[in-house]
Amino acid sequence: MEVKLSEQAPEGWDDFLLKSPAGNVHQTAEYANYLHEHGLRKTHYAVAESDDERRGELLFFETSALAGAPNNLKPLLRLVESHFHVLNWTCGPVALDGHAYEAIVSSVAWTRQQKNSSTALWNRWKSAN
Repeated sequence: MEVKLSEQAPEGWDDFLLKSPAGNVHQTAEYANYLHEHGLRKTHYAVAESDDERRGELLFFETSALAGAPNNLKPLLRLVESHFHVLNWTCGPVALDGHAYEAIVSSVAWTRQQKNSSTALWNRWKSAN
């Protein structure tokens, strides 16, 4: 099972969702546009394929650690947010089987780990200073 990640909706993204019994509005490219228009910094797309057949999809996004936080915690959370990426999604992944589901979730977890690695943090700190 291969998982491909991109920042743009791959061709046929919404078509897969329409054909899947688990497809939902929260995984559509239109929903990604809505999130972007309302302040989300970045949306990402994950596609699981096996033998050139699409087996699953996940729209996920970088969110703010500040959302819904009490005002007295926001200064601390700003510091955390500047160093750690928070990846989230709603109602997904949409997958045809457990293998595709697991492959997508593992891929997103690996992406989060790489973005939050000490090397990545050091590089972000160096570029900011």
